[in-house]
Amino acid sequence: MKTQNFESGLKSKDHFQIVLIVICLLLLTYTSHAQVGSNTSALLGNTSYANDCSPEFQAFNEKMMMFGRIAASSKAFEQCVNEKVRSLYKKCNNDPYYDATIEIQIQKVINAARSINNVHIKCTGGAGNASAKLGDYGKLSDEAFRWGGWFSSVYNQLGKRPCNLNSGEIPDEDNCRYDEYPWPYTQGAGIIWHEAMHQQGYTHGANDQENALRACGYNEDDDWYFNVNTMPYIIGNCIAEVLTQSARLGDIEGCPGTNQLKIVTQYNGRSLKCLNDPGKKGLGILALENNKLTDEAIKPDGDWIGGWHLGMDNTIVAKGDFNGDNTEDFILTSKWGIGILTHEGEIWRPLVVKPNGTRFGGWNYQSRHNKIIGSGDFNGDGKDDIVVTSPWGIGILTLRGNSLTALMTKPNGTRFGKWNLNTNKDWIKYIGDFNGDGHDDILIGSSWGISLLTLEGSSLKDIISKPNGSRLGAWNLQLSPNLIKNIGDFNGDGRDDIIVANDWGIGILTLESNNLTTLMIKPNGTRFGAWNFQSNNFQITSIGNFKRGSKDEILVTNSWGIGILELNGNSLKSIVVKPNGSRFGGWNYHSRDNKIKGIGDLNADGIDDIIVTSPWGLGILTVSGSSLTALDMKPNGKLFGSWLLDKTDVIALAGKFSHKRNTKILIHKKR
Repeated sequence: MKTQNFESGLKSKDHFQIVLIVICLLLLTYTSHAQVGSNTSALLGNTSYANDCSPEFQAFNEKMMMFGRIAASSKAFEQCVNEKVRSLYKKCNNDPYYDATIEIQIQKVINAARSINNVHIKCTGGAGNASAKLGDYGKLSDEAFRWGGWFSSVYNQLGKRPCNLNSGEIPDEDNCRYDEYPWPYTQGAGIIWHEAMHQQGYTHGANDQENALRACGYNEDDDWYFNVNTMPYIIGNCIAEVLTQSARLGDIEGCPGTNQLKIVTQYNGRSLKCLNDPGKKGLGILALENNKLTDEAIKPDGDWIGGWHLGMDNTIVAKGDFNGDNTEDFILTSKWGIGILTHEGEIWRPLVVKPNGTRFGGWNYQSRHNKIIGSGDFNGDGKDDIVVTSPWGIGILTLRGNSLTALMTKPNGTRFGKWNLNTNKDWIKYIGDFNGDGHDDILIGSSWGISLLTLEGSSLKDIISKPNGSRLGAWNLQLSPNLIKNIGDFNGDGRDDIIVANDWGIGILTLESNNLTTLMIKPNGTRFGAWNFQSNNFQITSIGNFKRGSKDEILVTNSWGIGILELNGNSLKSIVVKPNGSRFGGWNYHSRDNKIKGIGDLNADGIDDIIVTSPWGLGILTVSGSSLTALDMKPNGKLFGSWLLDKTDVIALAGKFSHKRNTKILIHKKR
């Protein structure tokens, strides 16, 4: 490994005057740059600090990196890089992708500027302005970086008035700062990204023109300049230019949330858009626009949404339209309490924020002991209510003002018709309208049997309760928690039906005249079209409307592949059946490591699409004839908008979280 140091710094009056005349708008071309890194750039990952970095130094560095991360994630940065690489770049010997086309070189350097590796920073000891070792493109271990004297010198200028450079003022002597805000964050971000290019193997040969000409192979080229034509300078300058252009058009930090900047929507453009810091953990809403995934909204951990503190201990537990505005809200719980949040446009706002110990009517809420089961409209008022259980009993809560109240609370031991409640042994798996009266009901089971409960006044009553051994049409009920597989309206009559399965086979139950009977019952080995059903090798991953119409279809997977089935008379037939290894557009499907994370109409075409993840990334699949195709797919480790996709991201819910018609993805980055 070799180390190169570029000694330049903020030292003399002549230096300032030269900088002012020569580069005027670009705050990077005069700075000191050392060849940095042993591996890929550590720009969007986590940052750790050496003991020489005081809390104040850490905060200063974090803000510079935040400026750089946001700039690097922008469309304007891509456009700047595309323009400057095409017009200025003259590659040095051994630059990455030396023999590739200019298009490939541009894409590779943009990827390098958006690396997700971690970085360890030392705040002193670097030569020049910063220093580290020259590395190779594409390695994955953490980085190390040392700031030189520039860092502490510039830090000491914060809060001071701008120098009058034309009159010869010097920061260190005249108690002033080199330039107006947002300097030095613009310049510092550019330095970091310049150095990151060294970490990726890009060089400018040396830190002086004579030696750089020789090292890069331009001895006979009088028009080549190491601080103009090389990739580290181009990338650093593009970071600084995007930030500087943005600051000229308005308040760069004038966004409604923290960890956001107003950035130009186009390079050399005139309009601004708030962009989020892609390096921060937090909550995101992803949307499909023109069949491209984008970040519609991001809220970083640590922010406050009204009185709710978004943090790592938050768990998203349910969704529903709790205030009746025709958009879905979502429930979070934490060690502190419970919150119901909603989002529209750029605004996140709380509907409910309450601590543990709050009484919602007769219900005493404690997040440690309470379990949010789900939501449904149990009283027919057009708003979703919340089913909650505890070791004490069961409750149904509903929104009232900025709090919740109880429609019903009952302790264990209460009898709902034939059903004797015991939440310590009962399991509630599904909520749906089983009798078609427009009110949602609760499907509950235990070792005793099964029941459908509905709200009546301030209590529940059983629509039907059946013990194990009962004949439900042709189905012999022998209940266990895994017997109930899912619910949906499979025959299009406006009522939810129940899928059951056991070691013998599969059935679909429906409620008729206050009794459960079978719509379909088939043994193992039955072929549903091309799908060979075996109850010990299948999983119902979702229920949805994948082909338009009034009936729900069943999305199934097994060790062989994936299928979509629908009720056809007294049996099932297959719409889609595909084995592992099938390519759905660009998506290579394998049930072994692919996970179905949800469904919804993401492109607003009237049919449900499938959200799928793999170790590779995230895909949106939709039915195409007798197969599936990918509407869009994103690899882990890449940005789309300001969201940096990672395999540890938690896809919490799919729902209609705005007044637009299409389904959105609620995602939480915790690591």
